Amino acid sequence: MPEAPLTPPRRHGGGAHLQPPRPAPFVELGLVSCFSFLRGASDAVDLAARARALGYDALGIADANSLAGVVRLHSEARALGLRPVIGCRIETAEGLEFLAYPADRAAYGRLSRLISAGRMATLEGAWQDKGVCDISLAMLAGHSEGVHLVLVPPRDLEAQFTIAGTGNVVALDGSRREQALQAPLSGLLPHLAARLPTLRHLAASYLYSGDDLARINALDALARQHGLAILATNLPLYHAPQRRPLHDVMTAIRHK
Repeated sequence: MPEAPLTPPRRHGGGAHLQPPRPAPFVELGLVSCFSFLRGASDAVDLAARARALGYDALGIADANSLAGVVRLHSEARALGLRPVIGCRIETAEGLEFLAYPADRAAYGRLSRLISAGRMATLEGAWQDKGVCDISLAMLAGHSEGVHLVLVPPRDLEAQFTIAGTGNVVALDGSRREQALQAPLSGLLPHLAARLPTLRHLAASYLYSGDDLARINALDALARQHGLAILATNLPLYHAPQRRPLHDVMTAIRHK
């Protein structure tokens, strides 16, 4: 009896390249592919095909602390006449999440170096464990030039985060020393906007928790208060409802 191959044959989305669709009023950014281990339940073939079927003219990938899926998504999107928006999701050691989309090749290089630094060493400088990526807010700030950032708010807008902020203590040389700042998103946003000049949006999504409109209105008001805007996204984890059972199993394994 022949043995099954260790790796299945590579799937392809279709044959000849298609003409680009008409510009769409909405496209998905922040989608997660199967290159986000135990998070994304669909591959680039299904994601691109679904985007085309929905009439999107573009789609933006954002795997967790990884650019591993961008090559496959790029090729599948191009074959279907879609514009791939290349980026990733940066999850910082402070618990903050950002969608990160480089504007040019130089910014893509900075984003790649940031991810490599987080995967090679811990924040203390020791060798990093396999599959772990430690990126601090300070590291992100140092590599964010030319990278469009979208802050993904926590489900609980009152959740507390601790970041390094500029304190009120002034040294003899006139510099201000950093001190820990603990606050919810509303208290952190002024500091984030100051440290990350390319931060322009807050992500707004339906969570289907009963207070979605109030939550989105609160995010819109908070964004406007600090010179930002909200960006609509569903933050997709799979391409069709039939993949939800698979995603549920993956989530259970990840949180076991």
